[in-house]
Amino acid sequence: MEKINLVTMDEIIEFQEVIAEEIVELQYLRHPELREKCGKLGHLHCIQDVKYHFSFLKAAVETEDKELFLSYIRWVKVLLNSYNINSIEVSDNLRCIIDVFKEKYGMKISPLIIKYLEEAIELIPKMNLIVDKFINKNEPYSEVADKYLDLLLKSDRSGAARLIFNLVESGVDIRSIYLNIFQKTMYEIGRLWQMNKISVAQEHYCSAVTQLLMSKIYTGLFNDIKKDHVFVGACVSGELHEMGIRMVCDFLELEGWDTYYLGANTPLLGIVRTITEKNAKILGLSATMTYHVDAIKSVIKLIRNNPRCKDVKIIVGGYPFNISKNLWRIVGADGYSSNAEEACSLAENLIEESSKEDVIS
Repeated sequence: MEKINLVTMDEIIEFQEVIAEEIVELQYLRHPELREKCGKLGHLHCIQDVKYHFSFLKAAVETEDKELFLSYIRWVKVLLNSYNINSIEVSDNLRCIIDVFKEKYGMKISPLIIKYLEEAIELIPKMNLIVDKFINKNEPYSEVADKYLDLLLKSDRSGAARLIFNLVESGVDIRSIYLNIFQKTMYEIGRLWQMNKISVAQEHYCSAVTQLLMSKIYTGLFNDIKKDHVFVGACVSGELHEMGIRMVCDFLELEGWDTYYLGANTPLLGIVRTITEKNAKILGLSATMTYHVDAIKSVIKLIRNNPRCKDVKIIVGGYPFNISKNLWRIVGADGYSSNAEEACSLAENLIEESSKEDVIS
């Protein structure tokens, strides 16, 4: 019997413009009222949304972890609901994806692709439309975090800066400011955008102000006691969410490490070059968008294949790794952390393990 070469998400994404258009047109055919409801601009958004579905579905299928796709659909349900697109329409869209895939590829479509789509359709009615606030009144500095958020949303950069630097001058641990105020506030900003309570411009403003304050705090981070440890932190090419890995670098600076923060959208070869030039012991890679997991895997593979990087330990972090607890192993990393504090402890542990290995060898 001849073996069937299954169609993968890579092949689908290669022709995604045409396929996404077919899917949207099929949904219009089944629900003609949607064409008028969406309008010309909405039509373009619908096509873009389908392409996003493809990207997240690809990441889930390639790692064989459906939760990467299901968590995305939960997020999408809330987001689209804020734009008056209900859960039935979201489910119908996924059903149209299945039907177009089956019509175009028949038995050649990977069963896992269909399985994950069908599971999402089944679970959509049960997915919650309420997203809890990230600033919890029972947690440390919650009142300050609420005040900081309010100042950001009012575009009061000076007020936000005074609030934070008053804390710094009063002796509040910088780690607490980062984790309990900056991180919680940025999560809350993301929630407000997801629920269409703030604009993209407001979200970007809040992030920019917070990064500015972090850069000002950074000038006072240097520890008199230096360790002979070097850390390189980067976001892979295409990834623009850089605040998490910036926090990791700053935490390690407080512990006496030399850190090299490469920031967002770092080219693969640039990461390798920095590791070798600075003789880094630990590399931290961050991805917020699930569809950048493959890029992290590629970076790790390149590093593992480079003789000059053979002793480098790799830590990964970011949203997809919080969702899929085994994902760090799948991409070939040495460990995973959910926040900067955990990353700092993990980096120290990996250095200690490496030292023991050197003694044994």
